[in-house]
Amino acid sequence: MKIKNKRKENKMKKILQKIVYYNKIQKEDCKLSFFYRNCFELFSPLFYHTHTQEEINRISKEELKKLEECLQQYKNSILNQ
Repeated sequence: MKIKNKRKENKMKKILQKIVYYNKIQKEDCKLSFFYRNCFELFSPLFYHTHTQEEINRISKEELKKLEECLQQYKNSILNQ
């Protein structure tokens, strides 16, 4: 019985650590974006802590593709006027 309680305590401790870490990173993200935000950053610092490098690369490419499409539409609208 003690072993089961110990496992539950460990699981709860890990969950609590993840929540605390996420909140800490979120606060740091807000502070960075308020004081030191670079307008050329694609994502917030929290994004880089919560995603793998492969996900970051894939999502970055998708976002850049969307931006290029928007720019192309804007150029087409200007040329058609």
